[in-house]
Amino acid sequence: MARPQEGLGTFEPVRTAQGSSSKRLRIIGALMFGVVCAALTFEGAKRGMGRGSAFVLEQGDNEAIISQLAQQEVVRRVAQQAASGLPAAAGLIAQSLSSNSSIVIDCSRKEAYVLLQTSFASIAVNTSKENATMYAKDALLEAAASDAKEEWLTAEAKYRDAQAAYASAKSAAEYARGKYSDYESAVATGQKEWDELKPKYDEEANQIGAEVPVIEELIAELTKSTAEKAEPQQLAAVRTKVSQLAVPEHDKRMAAQMDILRAVMLKADSKGAMVAALKVVQGLLDTMKGRKTEIADALAKLTTELSDNKIGLKTWEEKVVDLSDAADENKNTMNTQGLVKATLSGKASVAKEEYEDYHATFLDDVARFERELAALSTIDGKLTDAVEACA
Repeated sequence: MARPQEGLGTFEPVRTAQGSSSKRLRIIGALMFGVVCAALTFEGAKRGMGRGSAFVLEQGDNEAIISQLAQQEVVRRVAQQAASGLPAAAGLIAQSLSSNSSIVIDCSRKEAYVLLQTSFASIAVNTSKENATMYAKDALLEAAASDAKEEWLTAEAKYRDAQAAYASAKSAAEYARGKYSDYESAVATGQKEWDELKPKYDEEANQIGAEVPVIEELIAELTKSTAEKAEPQQLAAVRTKVSQLAVPEHDKRMAAQMDILRAVMLKADSKGAMVAALKVVQGLLDTMKGRKTEIADALAKLTTELSDNKIGLKTWEEKVVDLSDAADENKNTMNTQGLVKATLSGKASVAKEEYEDYHATFLDDVARFERELAALSTIDGKLTDAVEACA
């Protein structure tokens, strides 16, 4: 006895009247074949036999399914397509399969059942292949979208790095330009000071240099005599030397010492007055030598500062060029990476849209394929039972 299939009707072998030359089996209702035809679609027939368009079996209880599909002309056509090219007996059976009424399967037509079983199996194989193809395409599009997104994210990260590098290079170039401007101002100021002070310092130093020998001669005159009272000749020579002295007018220290020396010389007729004058003159000499040292130090400082600032100006001028070039290079890299990012962003958007568009229908198609494959499995089982029952 054939196996019962839950929800697809009861399959029972039915014998004919005594003396009949063949076994007959009755199928209660067209439940089994209603599901057969319902699960098969015009699209399914096309996949199996190269014909037709899709009709999807809705899920629900079996009676509702049969009732719905019985109203569809496509059921009849699918059955016809499934039997296309097969013997006439198979065509008649296919027509019976499209009916909701109970049918009697004549086991003398077992060959037709086997051929139909092979036809439906072929449809199942091709449906499985197309189902696998759709899964593969969905996975391929998903992987392409994922890869495109990953490439875009990588480009985005590189663009952010390029942005940071450009910002750093730009900041360094701006800092260099600021330092160059500082040194440019320092050189201009230093050069101006040098141009103004150098002639004055030179003039003052030369004047002091010219007076030092006179003062030294005056000191020699003041130390010649040891007498208590200065000799008229010696006193005249000292006064002559004092009158010849000319200290820088702007130096208040030297001017004060000269005033003291002149006052002393008015009374320089004694040894004590000569000693006092000698002390003033020696103090003046020390002041002049000190001033000459100050001038030399001031000129050296001006020279060193101006020289250092000129070196700094040249150094930062070179840095401005190098760092500006680096900033431009980093900017170009950033812009290039921005174009790459934009391009990959567009590709990622397209890939994502392609995947989402395909996946939206893919889910429905997969659900339909799963229902069709389940129905085809049921068909195969029912036909197998029929063939075995007619063995």
